[in-house]
Amino acid sequence: MTDVLVAPYLPLQQREIVGPWELIPRSALTTDDVSEPRLLEAVPQLLDAYRPLSSNSATFGVIIRPSAGKVGDSFDRTAPAFLRYALLAAALDTNPSRLAPEEDRTGNEGHESLTSDNVLIYGHPLNDGGWVADQYGAMVTILVGGMRLGEPGARFEQPGELVIPALSTRFDGIYATAVYEEIVKGTPVGRRMARALDWLGMAWRNTSALDISTRIVALRAGFEVLLGVGDTTKVIRDALGQLMNPPDAPRTKHTWTDHGKLKGPFELTSIEWWFQCFSILRNSIMHGDEIAATTWQHGEHHHVWIAEDNLRKAIKETLISAGHPEDLRDDPGQRLLARRISQRLSELPDPSQQTSQGAS
Repeated sequence: MTDVLVAPYLPLQQREIVGPWELIPRSALTTDDVSEPRLLEAVPQLLDAYRPLSSNSATFGVIIRPSAGKVGDSFDRTAPAFLRYALLAAALDTNPSRLAPEEDRTGNEGHESLTSDNVLIYGHPLNDGGWVADQYGAMVTILVGGMRLGEPGARFEQPGELVIPALSTRFDGIYATAVYEEIVKGTPVGRRMARALDWLGMAWRNTSALDISTRIVALRAGFEVLLGVGDTTKVIRDALGQLMNPPDAPRTKHTWTDHGKLKGPFELTSIEWWFQCFSILRNSIMHGDEIAATTWQHGEHHHVWIAEDNLRKAIKETLISAGHPEDLRDDPGQRLLARRISQRLSELPDPSQQTSQGAS
């Protein structure tokens, strides 16, 4: 019996390292990656069992290998949970921004975006006969057995309304590793980040069974748990401002009505004012209030898109505040290029030492 770990719905163009794991696109799996030769055939068949009938099996599917071992080796059963958080953070971070101006959009954003359904991880024990079982459901669990890899009936249950984006092959392994390393420490910061990612992941489920109000509530909960300063809007708003405001961020006076009482004026930055309005909307949802159509918007954008964008940025700023490199804010390609240039420069001989040696 061998153990195989896969992320069957994640598109990936090239191998990536995330902490102690290597992500391998299905087309890149080689003999050197597996503990037994039979897995070269069995693992692609396993991924085929997850493949949506409408999708080309060559466009997605990732095998997860322990960096210190091989596909098929036993692994720590608790580790995939930490890895899923890292994949979620990195996958969502590369999505095109819904806040981009209309003139900057290509019309292909839906084909370039991943959801939390794409980063699900599954572990399978594979025996020599290729027999597998499927267990799905949380509140009502269903177990389906008697399936054999490579046969037509071997198909696994998929997440509702799963989308395999044709154009999304980007992945930020450096950011994913930073998330993994922080969460696996088990510190208060890491625990809060993991729970915030749970709420972000819920908001990014693609199923239409979750309406927009539920996603608003989930995202607001994500800010609350990430910042860890209490549950009142004022303290969360101020903590978010401290985390996200650029130096000398301009402040503007604002007033609003809360439970029929006029509040303010208060001088708030743009993100603090947005969070105040966002929290008013969330409170109206929680209290069952009638909500005007305009309340769902903040400026030109829907609150849900501003909230998910700001929560993703807040998670990244939390990592940086915890000691991770500031270049996590940069575009992954630009960051990698800058790091390579910096490394090359550090390898060059020191001119001052050369001059000193020549003089002696």
